[in-house]
Amino acid sequence: IALWNYAEPKESAPAKSFRLKIDGTHAGRYFVQIVDPEHGSGLKAWQDMGSPISPTLNQIQQLRQASKLEEPSDRAINAPIVVPAQGLAVLELH
Repeated sequence: IALWNYAEPKESAPAKSFRLKIDGTHAGRYFVQIVDPEHGSGLKAWQDMGSPISPTLNQIQQLRQASKLEEPSDRAINAPIVVPAQGLAVLELH
């Protein structure tokens, strides 16, 4: 499942909170990973280094590091999912 909190680039928007209500499953938990400007995205790092058209090998390494996802968070199925502005939450039911 994917949940997206769309906001225009450089637009300030509030985080959105979601709760799952899914019929026809026995899932009691979910794993979630968040991708937003602060998590799992190299965009800010790329912009901070001057938005190079042809990044150096060192810059590529920095971009890869900045775009690494955190380990999925394990949560109860009724726990809220908070998605920051310009964020995407990817969920896997268990």
